[in-house]
Parts: sequence; C-alpha cells; structure tokens
Amino acid sequence: MLRTFLPSVLLCSAALAAGRMEAAERPVIRIDAARSAGEAAPMVYGHNIEAADERGIFARIDLPKPSPDGVNTGKGHWDPVQMRPDPAAVRFLREIKTGMLRYPGGCLAHNFDWRKTVGPVESRPDWKFGLAEYLELCRVVGAEPLITFSDYALPAEELPRLAADLVEYLNAPARPEFPQAMKRARNGHPEPYGVKYFEIGNETYHDNHNLKPHRRFSVEAYVDFARKTIEQVRRVDPSVKIGVVGHTMNLDSRPDFWDETVYRELGPHVDFIIHHYYAPKLDSLSPAEALHSTVTAGELLRLRLANFRRQVRELAGRELPVAVTEYNISGVQNQPVPWRHSYLAGLNMAEILREFRRPENRVLAASYWQAIGGYFGMIQRRGDGGHSRSGAWPFFQLWTRHTGSELLPVEVTGNPRREMVAARVGQVTARGETLVLPRALGEVTRFDLYFQALAAAGCSGSGNARHLQFRLNGCGKQSYPTFLTVHRPAAVPADSGFTLRADFEARFQPAAGNTGSAALGFGLMDLRGYEATRLATAVGGLEESGEWKKFSCSLSVGADCPGITGLLRVEKPRGELSGLLELRNLKLSFFGDARIPAVPLLAVEASRLDANRIALAVINRSPDAAVPGRVEVAGMRPRSGIARELYQDDITLATAWNPVEKRVSPAADGSFDWEFPPHSLTVFELNALK
Repeated sequence: MLRTFLPSVLLCSAALAAGRMEAAERPVIRIDAARSAGEAAPMVYGHNIEAADERGIFARIDLPKPSPDGVNTGKGHWDPVQMRPDPAAVRFLREIKTGMLRYPGGCLAHNFDWRKTVGPVESRPDWKFGLAEYLELCRVVGAEPLITFSDYALPAEELPRLAADLVEYLNAPARPEFPQAMKRARNGHPEPYGVKYFEIGNETYHDNHNLKPHRRFSVEAYVDFARKTIEQVRRVDPSVKIGVVGHTMNLDSRPDFWDETVYRELGPHVDFIIHHYYAPKLDSLSPAEALHSTVTAGELLRLRLANFRRQVRELAGRELPVAVTEYNISGVQNQPVPWRHSYLAGLNMAEILREFRRPENRVLAASYWQAIGGYFGMIQRRGDGGHSRSGAWPFFQLWTRHTGSELLPVEVTGNPRREMVAARVGQVTARGETLVLPRALGEVTRFDLYFQALAAAGCSGSGNARHLQFRLNGCGKQSYPTFLTVHRPAAVPADSGFTLRADFEARFQPAAGNTGSAALGFGLMDLRGYEATRLATAVGGLEESGEWKKFSCSLSVGADCPGITGLLRVEKPRGELSGLLELRNLKLSFFGDARIPAVPLLAVEASRLDANRIALAVINRSPDAAVPGRVEVAGMRPRSGIARELYQDDITLATAWNPVEKRVSPAADGSFDWEFPPHSLTVFELNALK
C-alpha cells in the first residue's frame, strides 16, 4: 500500500512530492460485463438558468427595469428576436445530454412572481423569456423542467397560494373550475404542460438580499410556509414531486439545527430533500493546496451522501432521495486563478458525477451551476458572437457523451491509497483506515472581550458571556465590528484544524421612537481577517427576536489558523436604527477536525454502451504521480478500444481543449495495461468486435 506522509501543515512543493509506486503494487481493475449494477441516476446531467429579475438581489434595487440579459435571453438560452431557443445553446445543451433545467435560477427565485412571465409577449415587453419560453426550451433540448417556488416575492402568507396557482396554470385541465388553466389556454397552450418537479424556495435559510421589506425565514417559519405550500399545491395536483430546502450535508452524527428540523418535520410529507454542494473551497489556496483539496473531495462527498441518507432515515422515518440543484467547486475569485472555470473545477465535476450516478447514493437529480452564461457558466458568449468554453467543459462533455446508462460491476484490487494533511479549511485530512467524526474538545473558558471597535458603527457594548448588551445609537451604515477573540486552543494538535461553535440566546428591543431598521447578526471570522482567508460565517435574524430565542453559529478553520474573532453584523440599514440587542448564555465550544480514511487513488466506473461495447472511466487522484494499472474484463472479450484522456499539467488552465485519443490493443484474453496520468480522467470505449 502506497502512503505518503506530509510532515508539514503548510503544504509546499517538497511536502507534496510523492514516492514512486512499486511494481508489486500495480492495481488491477476488474469489470464484469455479464452482469448489471443498476441504472445510473438519469437526471444528474442538469443545469441552471438565470432568468428572472435581479433587482434587489444582484443589481441595484432602484433600476427602472429588470436586467434584459436574464429576462429576455435567459443569459443566452433564448433568441428574443426570432422568439425561439438560441440554436447555439440548444446545440451545447444537447451535446452534454442535459437531463434537467432548473428555473428561474438560484437566488433570483426570491424575487420571482411567475404571473409577470406569462401572456402575449407584447404584454410583457420587458420579459420576453418567460415561463412558456422556458418550457419550450426544455422541450427542444429534451430536459425535465424543475421550477423553484418563490420564498420571498410576496408576504409569507400569500406565497402558498402563488405556488398553487402556478401548478394550476401548468398542470390543470382548461376548465372553468380552474381559472389559471383557462388563462393558460387563452395564452395559446390549451393542453397542460405536465410539469412534475418543484422545490419550495432557494437557500431559504439566508435572507432576501436587498429586497424590501427585508425578510429572513427562521427554520420554524420555513416549515410552516412549506407545509401550507405542500397542502395547497397537492390539492391542485397530487401527482407532482415536491422538495424542501436543506442546509448542509455534514459528517456529524446529527445534522445541524436547520436540517434536523426540516428532515423531522417535513421529511414525512415531501418527495426529496434539496441540497446545494459547493466544495471544495479553493479561494485563497495555492495551486498545490487546491490540487490536494480537489483530489480528496470525491471520497468526502461519498461519505457525506451516506451520512445524509442515515440522518434522513432516522429523523424522517423513511428513505428520501436528495436533489443537488446547485453544485460546483467553491470559488468566486478571478485573481490569481478563476478556479470555477479551471481544470480543477472539471476534475472535481468528474468526481461528483461519478458519485451522483451511483444508484446507492439515491440522487434524484443534480443541476450544475451553470452551463451557459452567468458568473460560473462553462460556456460564455464572446463579443464577436462566438462562444468560449472553460476548462471544466471537456470533463462534462467526455463524461456525458462516452459513458452509458447501465452500470456494470467493477472493482479495483491493490488500489494504492494516499494520505493527505489539510492545510486550510475546505481540505480534509485523509489518514488511516477509518472515518473519524469531529470530537468535542471542550468548552472555551478564556477569551477576550472588547468593545472599542463598536463606536465606529454607532453603538456601544458592555457585559460578559452571561449577558452582553449592545446599544445601537442611530446605526445607519453597514458595519462588522469585532468584540471577541478566541485563540487557538492547546487541545488542538498542531497539524489539525478545528471548529468553533457559538450557542447563545438573543433578543432585540427597538428604542422608543425608532424609525430605522437593519439586519443584525452574530458572526465568526478567522483572526487574520476575511480578505486574507475568506473564512467567515454568521447567523442572522437577531433583529426579529423580540423575545429570547436560541441561535447557533459555527466556523471551521484550518491548521494554520491562530484564532477566531466574533463580530456584530449590521447589514442592510435603512434610516438610523436605535435599540438594545442582548445576548445571554454565550457558550463557545471547540471541536476537532473530521478525518477521512486515506484516499484510494483510482476511482472507477464501468457502464454498458450497447451489446458489444462497454465504457470504463478512471480518475487518478494522485496529485503528482502516474499510476500504472491493469484492466481485466469478464463476460466479454474486448478486441479493440479507444482511450480518451483529459490531463493537463497546468491545473489552473481555464480554457477548453480536446481530449487526447489513444488506441487500446487488448491481449488475447481482453486485458491490457495502462498508465494513468496524475490528476486525470481517462474514459475507455472497449469493443468486443473488430
């Protein structure tokens, strides 16, 4: 078994060097072409469309009209002049076998009132790509529609009716007892659309950005809203499939408070749980650190999916699939590397698709963020009318075009494993043979409290951990003053990261005559600052707690973190806010890092292309060493084959290239030897006939 021990927490080129693999350790990949391992999940090749009003979310709220790029073209999916799907977009989406299209696109659902998107185009000149156009695009591409019910477009008590009316418009027969369906018929579509999949909200655990009035659902309020929506929607069409918003797929024995409540309260009543998966976090990492983080991420996802299934069974009392309606690497920086467009984003995508396709992971659907246009799009329109493709594109194209829907049993014997040490958050230490869950290291008994920084934010502070008071004296600007520091605990090993969790109760009482408002929150941040590390988290909604209410917030940091600061967050101020914010019973607890087993270097999938052809996909996770191996096939004797190889030494590459094609010449028994390049994807097409 190959193991490389990394002696330094701060990964450097010397520490990343791998030992050579001995010939006796050569792995053997064995495929059984005579049996089936089940059908690959059919709707994991999905994508997202951004096609709604960005004002108050990603654009200034005072703009007179919605951004035309979204509501008229769907960020490049629609031709508003010819009133048809954009031919290039259709070609791209068909090329990668798009199985599902999600609409209207992430946070844009917060501001989405579907009633503005229907009717004759001349009656909606500022919204040419609406509901009918989206469904036409789905039909032309052959993709299943997935529509997100808005969670903030109207007052909470009106939202369930808005969702039910949408389902009636889409799915009910055009008869007088269904006025919304009659409207659909008048708009030129007498037959029901028959849309099957809906999700209640998008990342509803955060607020509605800069929309007015400012709102944020607590998990209790979300559960109430979701129950009412489910009831009213199913009264219209009991056949639809409905999903509810989860927060994170963790490795802990129990989910976080949001997920625990959603699984328990809504799990018995819905068809799937929604999660978004942006991992690993690559911003602020060096290329060497980013590479190690990426090649560890596939094993981490496998463990997260297994833990999700266990948690849902225990809390909902039943099996429920997951729909990962957004996924990508976590990276928004453009300099020095736009990781979201890079080779590593593609390699990570290959790992994710492999896990999502496996039947045992019960992934109902998945939508990449995103195929065309927008900030993350693999395809971008150039100024000359052509299109550019990112470094992630070849991976998606190769996986979707050259693997089959029927999976075959495959195993790797002698698979070498690699140990890796996490240097920063977003990475996970891989060591040993077993999964180690985060363990409690004790409560923090010593930390620094200080209130000097609050003055610049227009407030003052006093008290201790038992009872903190923040007097807001006309706060009128956004600010993040720190008031607490927790230093790295001695109980954390030098080569490990840690998690700090803050539990407390809070209430806010506006001052007499107050006319201002703001979103108030408690935050945790790496002591070195957000600009240096991009490591921060927060819990909001403190301004909504007129009575004492429990809150929790946690931040995971890497082995190089010297400590964590606590912040008061004053966001989205309108006017000048005055009042008293109180925190009591502040409990700070340390937890050690999770640790996954050493990473198997070869990750494989086999599938059937037709009666005489099979596919084999092999990811070499070694960051720096080729892995020689042998492929053996039972139940079929390959006579020839083609290998399509994606490998770049430059992992920061952000533009597409074509895979290298190599001929495969099996021996008489159908076996062959192959050397897999480091951090690469190789997909074989093996033929039984010459």
